[in-house]
Amino acid sequence: ASWGHLICCLVLLTLGVLAVVVALVVILTQPECGPQQYLHGAVAADTKICSDIGRDILKSGGTAVDAAIAALICTSVMNPQSSGLGGGVIFTIYNASTGMVEVINARETVPRVFLRDLLTRCADVPIGPHWIAVPGEIRGYEEAHKRYGRLPWKSLFEPTIKLLSEPLVISPVMDKIMSHKNFSEPGQSLCQHVLFACHLEWYLAWEEATSPQSL
Repeated sequence: ASWGHLICCLVLLTLGVLAVVVALVVILTQPECGPQQYLHGAVAADTKICSDIGRDILKSGGTAVDAAIAALICTSVMNPQSSGLGGGVIFTIYNASTGMVEVINARETVPRVFLRDLLTRCADVPIGPHWIAVPGEIRGYEEAHKRYGRLPWKSLFEPTIKLLSEPLVISPVMDKIMSHKNFSEPGQSLCQHVLFACHLEWYLAWEEATSPQSL
């Protein structure tokens, strides 16, 4: 009985030592991450191609802000009805290490004579200069990049510039917007000023289209 008890203790001791060794090996062989570096990350835009661009920016050493800017620039091409460099942006940045939240307000700016209740009675106000605002989106991107960017500014635009030199795939959302009468009817002002709309009237969702040479 004593020999059996001794053997049982030796087996348990061996298993315990083995478990400790395995745990140490797993811990010591884990890749180390420096400051602002992570093993896993994700970027979610409203199209796969823009999400991929943001992901690639992260993989190339960019910060979360770099990835967000690159994905937004792509979105201004893939879904210009939702986002564009001619608009404004509110950039919200969360610092996980400090728990602080920072907001960069880069919305459009308007003249002092702008009516504060203009949008509540827009049907009664004719089209005129009071509807004009100065875009702030690109300045918002620039400010966010100055504070928290790591990659060169131009590298955030390069994936989308390359995208514009190749056939583009129109998303179902873009196809639905382009089918709206304000975009599809000849002579409509929206058609003339929204990216691709006048040139791609006949394209269906998921069909490829090449951007106009003027771009």
